[in-house]
Formats: sequence, structure tokens, C-alpha cells
Amino acid sequence: MKAVLHAHRLSRVYPTRRGPVTAVEDVSLEVGSSEFVAVCGRSGSGKSTLMALLGALARPDHGSLELEGTDLLALSRSDLSKIRSRRIGFLLQTNSLLPGLTALDNASLPGILAGDDPHEAYDRAQKLLTRLGMGGRWDAFPQELSGGQQRRVALARALQHSPALLLLDEPTSNLDPLAEEEILRLLKELRDERKIAILAVTHGDNLASLADRVLQMSAGRLSEGSVPNLASTRPRSEKNLQPSFEQAPAGLAPSIPQAAPESDWRGPFSFFLATLVVGISLVFAADRFVAWGQGRQLWAKQEKKRIAEEIAFRHLRADIESVRATAQGRVEANLFLQNYDPGRTFFVLGPSIRA
Repeated sequence: MKAVLHAHRLSRVYPTRRGPVTAVEDVSLEVGSSEFVAVCGRSGSGKSTLMALLGALARPDHGSLELEGTDLLALSRSDLSKIRSRRIGFLLQTNSLLPGLTALDNASLPGILAGDDPHEAYDRAQKLLTRLGMGGRWDAFPQELSGGQQRRVALARALQHSPALLLLDEPTSNLDPLAEEEILRLLKELRDERKIAILAVTHGDNLASLADRVLQMSAGRLSEGSVPNLASTRPRSEKNLQPSFEQAPAGLAPSIPQAAPESDWRGPFSFFLATLVVGISLVFAADRFVAWGQGRQLWAKQEKKRIAEEIAFRHLRADIESVRATAQGRVEANLFLQNYDPGRTFFVLGPSIRA
């Protein structure tokens, strides 16, 4: 089996006020094409740091890392960003969907940022969302989706460029059993359909039970593990693996107006005129009421969107640190990012921007 990912003796040490802490120590592994590898371990064992190293989001203190034969550690930042955006897909523990964008916009974003033709990027995103059971919710914002639906949008975003390697960081965390089962089924099917290499870090047995190979992470070190057998505790019949995601709600059937009974033209004309005036008044009042209600709904939707954006970015501050002109006539800007929530890890991905 041809190796897609090859890591050799990776190590990462973090300095702290109490001394250095070794998060990853002398880790070596290979992931082959179409292979599903699960890395299991308790919280704090170094799984997320290992994921950041393997995805070239962080640089190791020691070791080497190759993706499809390319030495990632020897690349420039610009070239590494291109490789990372096109050949590696990320599904993080938090969905990281942008609250101001629809599901289709979020799934198209990697292609747009990479400079792809927007029509092609949106077409790929539409097909992926449909494949993942989200074709009917493409215009929904993240706050309008359930946790399982948000995770499927994030998965579509990770597959935008048909990557060779898909990295999963607790992809089923915080999901109910039904949504978890659906995500696991989709991952297995996508691996078989696209011949993609998958490496997942998890502390649960359900995800590990789908893996071809299981590794154990403890105190920053990696060792061989065993695939858990869940047959005795939870049957996984073909019936259980049928799609369980919510189907797109059917459009409301248009109400066909019924013909009013023919009026009695022989009645008093004054009664007819009074009825007509009252009817017109009621229609006008109803129209005004509907317009007021629609305005309130629009305001409420905008307010929810504003609050969601405020919550999503309340722990992150960004500013321009410096701007300088290069000898080639370009302008380089350094951005300063600060995380005000030390208990929450975030990764920042972005291509080189030229103006």
C-alpha cells in the first residue's frame, strides 16, 4: 500500500512557567491510500497536538513529515499553504463554520480562497452537500442547523478539493447517538468511494471500531492498539446503517382558493355594499399585519445572526502588527491574533494574499 502520509520521529515541546512540557515525543507513523487509522487516547495525551503537526498547522521541534512524497517541512509558507489547502482536509472538534455564511458558502470557501473559479467551487460544494444529505439546507445559516447538520457541512468543506488525506479531530464529539451513527456511516462510505486516507483522533470506541488500524496515544507517545469489537454491545446491522439524517422539509403545498358561493344578487344592494367595504378593510388590515410580522421576523433573524457572530468571535482579537514594502514592489503585512480564552484551541488557515 502506497503511503500518503509519512511521519518520522516527530516531537513537540511547549515551554511553560513550570518548565518544558513534551506534548508529542518521538512519534513515527504511516497512513496508506484508502487506509483508516484511528489514534485513541485520553484528554491531554497529545492527540490534538499530533493532529496539528500531521496537518502542518504546527511545526515540530524534531522529525520529518512527508505528504505524497513531498517534504512539508522544507516548503516555504506560501507553498505549504497551497499543499495544505488542496491536499489535506480538516474536520475539527469544533465545526468552525462562519456564522455569516450559508451552508453552501461555507462549503465553497476553501475553493474561493484558493483562487478557483467560483462557479466550479460552488458546484463542487452543492454536489458534496447533496451527497451528505444537506442538499435541501444549502441556504441555511449555521445557527439554523443542528449539531449533526453543522458537522456534515464542515465535512463537505473539508472535501472541497478532494484531498489525499482527511484529518479528523473528535468528529463525533457533542453529537447525539443518531447523528454520531450517521457521521460514522458517511466517513466509511466516503473512504470507500474516494479512496481517501483518513486519520482520526478520538477517545471513543465507536469511531475506532471503523478503523483499519488503531494506535494508542499516551503521554505524547504512540503505540499499537487494537480495534474494539462493539458487536456484543451495539448491533451494527445494515438496517442500522441506513441514512438517518433529517430529510429536507417538503415545501408547503399551495392552498388552492375555493370559489366562494355565488352571491344572491337579489339581496338588498346596501347589504352587499356594506359587506364589500368591510371585506376590503379586513384585507387591508391583514396585509398590514402580515407586513409587520414579516418585518419582525427579518429583524429577529438579523439579530440572531449578529449575536451568533458576537459569540463566535468574542474570544479572538485581530489587528495589523506591521506593514512593509519589499524589494519586488509588494507590500507584506503581519497580522496579530490573540486568543483570550486559553482553554480553547483554535487554528488559523489562510492563503497568501497579493494585492
